Amino acid sequence: MKWKKILTGTLAAAMLFSNASVANLTALAKETAVVSLESARETLGTLMNEAIEKVNIEKDGIKYSQASKDAVMVKYAAARKVKNNSGATEEQLEAAIKDLREALDNLEQLCKVTVDKRFTNDIKVTLTAEHAEYASENEDSAEFYVPLKEKVTVTTSEKDGNIPFSGWEMTVNNGGSSEDSGTKIVSNSTVYTFYVTGETHLEPVYGETDEKPAEEKIVLTCSTGYETDSAYFLTKREIPKKYSVVEHGVVMTDERGWERYQNKEEGFVRGAALTKRSVAKRKGNSGIFKAKLKCEKNKVWYGRAYIIYTDGETTYTKYSEIIRYPQQ
Repeated sequence: MKWKKILTGTLAAAMLFSNASVANLTALAKETAVVSLESARETLGTLMNEAIEKVNIEKDGIKYSQASKDAVMVKYAAARKVKNNSGATEEQLEAAIKDLREALDNLEQLCKVTVDKRFTNDIKVTLTAEHAEYASENEDSAEFYVPLKEKVTVTTSEKDGNIPFSGWEMTVNNGGSSEDSGTKIVSNSTVYTFYVTGETHLEPVYGETDEKPAEEKIVLTCSTGYETDSAYFLTKREIPKKYSVVEHGVVMTDERGWERYQNKEEGFVRGAALTKRSVAKRKGNSGIFKAKLKCEKNKVWYGRAYIIYTDGETTYTKYSEIIRYPQQ
């Protein structure tokens, strides 16, 4: 019966080895769970620090709307309770991370609008908007911050002493198409209303000037950003009144599509393969349009504005420069 003893001994050794393996795997699983839990807690702490910094510390002149900052702080308070709870599960920590990150992604960055007031005579300059925040004023200038697409009106006096008003000089930095950026005379009227597409500075000009508003110039621009779980392309159009708008919108493609068009940009047009199109409902000769794409914040897209217009006999199509999201 010697073989029975050998077999019994072998089985016993195998069972001991198996029990030891189970114990080791259990211990390893517990260690992994602890590490994962601490990693989630650390990630949440990092996000909380980012939230405090963005809400309370202004960097590079960036300001966010108060409503979106309040939304961040609501999620911050909830995250702090979870982080300080030693019994919080990994699922609870991950949920707090998701909520706080979403609130941070949805912070609404505002655009600065400034008007120059440095004059030797008693000129009255006003700057108004419905949703203005962080307004300030001194003897040199007036400024506030507004959301993209906000309607802003500036007014000034007819004369600087005996010198007549000649026009509004506007400087725009929208981080998008160069056609809309830079400095130019935009209106000869003392009352001027426009939609904000980026950081904007205005100055009323008095005296003779050879520069006139480019009223007959067709302007089509595109810029980009991210809000509420979506990338967006923001377009601005200005079409002379002698034309009527047939259609306008944005053509977009992802990285796969861009591989097809990056060396032949003329092919990246309305109706082309591997593209999406967002068409505006309103067809006014001037205004702005925002095309949204629901996606993760770091998903890469390319877009350009287009407009189809006619003079009654001939139909034309114009495209803006191509813009990458996120901007590099």
